[in-house]
Amino acid sequence: MTIGIGVIGTGFMGRTWTEVASNHVAETQVLAVAGGSRAARLASDYRVALESDPNSLLARRDIELVVVATPPDAHRDLAVAAARAGKHCLVEKPMAMNVAESDAMVAAADQSGTTLAVVSQHRFRGAARAAHDLLVDGSVGRLRMVQARGIDTATEAPLPNILPYADMGSHVCDVLRWLVDSSPVRAYGEFQSFTAKPPPYQSAMAQYAFANGVMASVWISYDIPSPGLGSMLSYLLVGSEGMIELDSYGQVRLGKGERWEVAFEQQPFDPNDPNDPVRLKGYADEMRDVLSAIESGRPPLVNGRWARGTQEMLDAVRISAANHQPVELPLEAALVGV
Repeated sequence: MTIGIGVIGTGFMGRTWTEVASNHVAETQVLAVAGGSRAARLASDYRVALESDPNSLLARRDIELVVVATPPDAHRDLAVAAARAGKHCLVEKPMAMNVAESDAMVAAADQSGTTLAVVSQHRFRGAARAAHDLLVDGSVGRLRMVQARGIDTATEAPLPNILPYADMGSHVCDVLRWLVDSSPVRAYGEFQSFTAKPPPYQSAMAQYAFANGVMASVWISYDIPSPGLGSMLSYLLVGSEGMIELDSYGQVRLGKGERWEVAFEQQPFDPNDPNDPVRLKGYADEMRDVLSAIESGRPPLVNGRWARGTQEMLDAVRISAANHQPVELPLEAALVGV
């Protein structure tokens, strides 16, 4: 059985998902694309229908699953519209602009009985899974501390309409919470602008305390000069009996006793190539998980409710940085829409 796919948003990630659903997942077929200045080119390249706007795409009866790959300020309205049209929805990260928008997306999917998933391709790549397996197996004992780093030497953040922390942080915090296997109870953060390049606050440092006692620090920056610090996404996981170094684009190393050993090595790929098959494997595996969830009726691994928790982590640090005070989690009702 083939599921008809519609893609809304036709920039780099729209092209990524069109390639994934067209050529890397046997059960899917892209039928139409809409939205953005590059829509006509994308439709022509993949020989699919070009819809005049998202509403006309959502009105198509042959489309069952919609991928929303627009800037995040449009995610809520498009996901809600997709749910009301009876379409399952896979939304690019970050899920929304704040927790209130995330709640509206989850509520719309619940009301319509449709599936809502959010992109987190790093969760489906071999490096993160290998580190997770080591934690589950007890290879480092009880997890105590995590240092997470999202570093990019780009001249500007890739999503200029949101805080850079929410962009890279959506990846960092999703994987962090999954590895820690607990809910955060407190957050503190500081943002800084070291240059005049937009958007502001391209460097951030944050701390999270988790319910199970784990402490975590997150460092995100687009201000690092060349040659950079290696991986764009990495973690140091410190347990009671050992440590794990997770390079999301390279090796996973296990440190115990007097030595380090390589537990896994990610096959290299070009993160800026929308057609690199190694890069696309994580996206394809997430798409397969979403299809399995739709068929079985279970929630996807990165479902709307889970992603809402990641959004709350991002919001808490944003609020903390604005007030220079720690923020307790879950957020109070008065802060959800701030």
